[in-house]
Order: sequence, then structure tokens, then C-alpha cells
Amino acid sequence: MKKIFVMLAVLFASFCVTPAFAAHGSDGKDRRIVIFNNSSQTIWRLQASSSTTDSWEEDILGDHVIISGDKKVANLYDGSDECIYDLRAVFKDRTEVTKYRVNICLVYGWSVSDGTSRVITGN
Repeated sequence: MKKIFVMLAVLFASFCVTPAFAAHGSDGKDRRIVIFNNSSQTIWRLQASSSTTDSWEEDILGDHVIISGDKKVANLYDGSDECIYDLRAVFKDRTEVTKYRVNICLVYGWSVSDGTSRVITGN
């Protein structure tokens, strides 16, 4: 019986720390967006910074990449209630695509292509 209780407690705790909970600010707005790599290259770095700052935050992908034709969900919640962000994708050959002033609280995703990008407002 004790083992079952411990297993249930661990299972419950794992649901409580999922990204779905960590992606919302105190205003309840979701700050996750889907990044679509529609380019011919792999995205090696993905950065998002509040539009009110002058520098880029660290790479969201860490040790991961987004290969051509793939997509990933990015949790852009940084502990603030900011919604307007600048987004930058850096490719393997070090070329970049940047989109400024994206309202991440309203958009579904960001589609990155060779030399251009667009925000996606519906899913």
C-alpha cells in the first residue's frame, strides 16, 4: 500500500511541474509558441528577448536544434508578464532571421523560412 501511495504522489508531482503550468504569467496568458522551421537549414540557436531590452537572452534550444521541416514548442515565459518579444533564429551557417515586436501572448507560432518569417495567429 505504501508503494502505491508513493507512486501516486510522484505521478501527481510530475503533473504539477509540466511546462503548461510554467508558461503562464500572473496574468494567466500562455507564453508558449510553436517554432516552425520551413527553411532549408537547421536552426542552431533560438533567442527571444523582451522588446524593452537591448540584448538577446540565452539560447532557448540549449543542446537541441530544429531541423528543416520540423517544429518545436518554445516556452518564452521569463518570470515577467511581458508579452511583446523580439525573436531571432540563427542557422547552421550563422545567417539569421529576426522578427521584432511579436505579441507572444496572442500568436500561436512563428514560421521561419530562408531569409524571412511570419507569425501565425491561429492553430
